[in-house]
Amino acid sequence: MTMGLMVGCDSSKPAKNQAALNVSTPTDDHLKSVPNADFLNWSKFPEGTKVVRQRVLESEQGVATITTTIRLVARQPKSVEVESQTTVIRPQGTTENPPQSFTYAAEYKIPKDMDAEQFLLPDPKAKSLGAEKITMLGKEYDALVFKWQSMLESGPIDIKGWFSDDFPGRQIKTELDFKSDTSKGSETTLEVSIPEQK
Repeated sequence: MTMGLMVGCDSSKPAKNQAALNVSTPTDDHLKSVPNADFLNWSKFPEGTKVVRQRVLESEQGVATITTTIRLVARQPKSVEVESQTTVIRPQGTTENPPQSFTYAAEYKIPKDMDAEQFLLPDPKAKSLGAEKITMLGKEYDALVFKWQSMLESGPIDIKGWFSDDFPGRQIKTELDFKSDTSKGSETTLEVSIPEQK
């Protein structure tokens, strides 16, 4: 497995289930509206809320550290805007990617024959492992634990994640299993900053 392939697994992007559904089109009036879990989560927090996540990936090529800073830029009654910036440190050097903005509408539309519950999952293939208490940065959260598999060019990767609606961005931490004795990875939260409510 190459370091480039591992770095390509980017958790700063919106969940696959919701990313393509956050924007409605003029022809979707027949579709069913459901609450957007990302909107519900971020709207709990004041503007300026910041989360810093760090993913560490180890392979035969060395160690890659991916630090992602996610910040709530704007909170409106029907949408929130979140900015994400990622810096990658590899043996070959450091890459600072420009910030990306994501807008989450309060609701999005799905086909009437689809179950809204599946769009609350971190991945379409995610399976629930139940609830678990987890402590992050000195605070305890009631988390839901999920496990799913993703595919890279080098093969499958198993991902286990802890999520809580009371945590900015919902994702508290993840563990990555590359099914290899020479490659491993994990992601945790380094910082949570929540400004005082005005």
